[in-house]
Amino acid sequence: MSDNTQTSKSSEWRDRELGALWSQKGKNKEYMTGHFSIGDERQKVVVF
Repeated sequence: MSDNTQTSKSSEWRDRELGALWSQKGKNKEYMTGHFSIGDERQKVVVF
């Protein structure tokens, strides 16, 4: 029964998720990489 609850929570989170960003350290500065989901399409992004 606990497995069903966990799966349900994961599905709800995935339905609300818009994307994700991760902080990266380059040679001279920090930047972020990640993706955003728009409909069924996933767009990769880099932020300086």
